[in-house]
Amino acid sequence: MTSKTFSHSERIINLGRVKSANGIYGELRVTCFGSMLSLLKEEDNVQLYESEGAKDGFLINPKYIVEYSVHNITNLRNNLLSVKLKEINTRKDAEDQKGRFFGLSLPEAKKKFVPHENDYYLFHLIDLQVKDQNSNDLEGHVERIEESAAQTWLLIRLKNIEKLVMAPLESHFVLKIDFSKNLLFTQNLADLIE
Repeated sequence: MTSKTFSHSERIINLGRVKSANGIYGELRVTCFGSMLSLLKEEDNVQLYESEGAKDGFLINPKYIVEYSVHNITNLRNNLLSVKLKEINTRKDAEDQKGRFFGLSLPEAKKKFVPHENDYYLFHLIDLQVKDQNSNDLEGHVERIEESAAQTWLLIRLKNIEKLVMAPLESHFVLKIDFSKNLLFTQNLADLIE
């Protein structure tokens, strides 16, 4: 178990939530959010948080609790994992984790899971610089991502006019993503400005 300090404003990605103990040797039954938790390997460190919940992939008002080392992760069924942490060896210790969230800070996640042009997580889009091919005045950065049932929205903070524009990710507005240059190329963003 290690101590770690996080700033209050740091964005923490939701990897999953502990439902209950899973067995007598301290395994945790975890509902995972996405696939990142299942991709962690033995000896990887994971952080546990208390949180008011999660929205758009991030924890709401997370409070860091503790960091542990992964011993083993087993897929039980869709979105349900059995996670064995080295430092938790009894059912009681596992039950004490119930309701806590596994989380990873945005900078750590970007280092651990390197994006590629057609293989990335949505959090990789956050903080990308935006350049619109139709106007040099429409530059900015992706401030956050919002998801609805039918669409993923990029909330782009424009520099020169200090506006927040919502652009659908899967649309003609988004042309290309170049992770090597930290750039998102767009077109016709002016059409989305109210």
